[in-house]
Amino acid sequence: MTGGDGDDTYHVVEAGDQVIEGNGSSSGIDTVVTGRPSYTLGANVENLTLTGTSPTKGTGNALANRSSAMTERTC
Repeated sequence: MTGGDGDDTYHVVEAGDQVIEGNGSSSGIDTVVTGRPSYTLGANVENLTLTGTSPTKGTGNALANRSSAMTERTC
């Protein structure tokens, strides 16, 4: 998945999903949302949101990252 100008949100589902984000001044604040068991942010992506009910591990990059977690509930 490749981002464009402005803020981008990537939903990483499969193990082979790749996020490619530019580093220009118009690349915005970018976020990866994933329920993968482990995920490391790639270059130029600022935020990571972990989802699901299973244990997950998130790793940031050299930027000032923000991470959050959301759990899925069934009503």
